[in-house]
Amino acid sequence: MNIDYLAHHPDFIPTLAQETLEHYRDILRDETIESRCAKLRSHLHTDSLPLALVAFADGELFGVGALREHDLPGHEELTPWLGGVFVRPRHRRHGIGSALCRALEEKAWLMGFPVLYLFTLDQQRLYTRLGWQHVQPSFWLGHPVDIMMKRYSLTPNQALQATWKPTSRKLKAESDGE
Repeated sequence: MNIDYLAHHPDFIPTLAQETLEHYRDILRDETIESRCAKLRSHLHTDSLPLALVAFADGELFGVGALREHDLPGHEELTPWLGGVFVRPRHRRHGIGSALCRALEEKAWLMGFPVLYLFTLDQQRLYTRLGWQHVQPSFWLGHPVDIMMKRYSLTPNQALQATWKPTSRKLKAESDGE
């Protein structure tokens, strides 16, 4: 499996827009394919927010995740956010979501962000297993969510030497709930 910037693979945008809109259709009632495509196009960065990473192999898209300055209305004081993690249904439970999260976390740390936030409707166990801590309950478009956070710090020497690069990662054989 490869993980790379969506900016290097904009051809995945129509599929991501369609499938994320279908997945969240009960929540994103006012969204259209065009608005989802526009949101994904806004993430075509590699060194500034918002940015997105995609997981894929042999041209087949597995999933996506993003880093954003703000992600949950009403909580603008918290920044930045890991968000938009979506794994296509037939690729779930193979570690892809976890791999995307780890790659996004690493990218955030290397960009100098010592704290990351996220909100989740129903993946609290996954994120807790990945080292995230519960901050508080909240709401997203009228649905209850949990805000979570993760802290990290690189030594100054690590920060100077580190640079995130697209990766090729092996998938875990065991199921991990994604």
